[in-house]
Amino acid sequence: MTDPTEQSSVARTSMPHAELKALYSSLAALNAGLKGKVLEELCATFFGTLPGVEVVDRRVLDDAQSQEVDLVLDNYQDPDGLVDLDQILFVESKNWANPVGSAEVAWFDWKIRLSGYSQGFLVVANGVTGRADDKTSAWNILWQANMEGRRLIVLTPTEMIACEDTQSVRKLIRSKLRLLAVKHAPL
Repeated sequence: MTDPTEQSSVARTSMPHAELKALYSSLAALNAGLKGKVLEELCATFFGTLPGVEVVDRRVLDDAQSQEVDLVLDNYQDPDGLVDLDQILFVESKNWANPVGSAEVAWFDWKIRLSGYSQGFLVVANGVTGRADDKTSAWNILWQANMEGRRLIVLTPTEMIACEDTQSVRKLIRSKLRLLAVKHAPL
C-alpha cells in the first residue's frame, strides 16, 4: 500500500535547512536562557515553513497566568501540510541537558487537555525519560494521553533538521503517532 504522504499530488515544500542548522548549531555556545529562546525560534521556523501552518503566538500565558505555552500554531489543514492534525496546535520546547521527565510531560499533557484540543508537539533536545517499549517514566504519560485521545508528539531538533521537505515532516510525525498507537497498544 502506498503512503499518501509519498504521492506526487502532495507538494514537496523544501525546509529551510541552512537557517535550521544555524539555529541548532548556535545552541551549544549559549547559556541556558538563550538556548531556550533559540530552540523556540528553531521550532517557529520549522513549523512556520509548513504549508497552512502559521505561528500565531509565542509564550502565551493563560488568564490565571499560571501556565505558559511556548508557541501556538494555527493549522489550516492544507493538503500539502499537516492536514491530519488539529486546527490549533501547541508547541513546548525544552532544551535541557537531560531527558525531560514525566512531571514535565504530564504538565504539557495537562495544558493540551485544558485547551480542548488533542494534539501538540513537545520538542526536546535530549528525549524523554524511560523507554518506549516498556512504557516507563515519561513514556507512560505519553501512552496514557494517547489512550485518552490526546497525541503528544515528541520531536528532537536533530529529527527536525533532518527533514528535507514537507513530505519528510509528515512521515516523521506519522512515525511518532504510529509509535504511540502500536507500541503502546494493549494488544
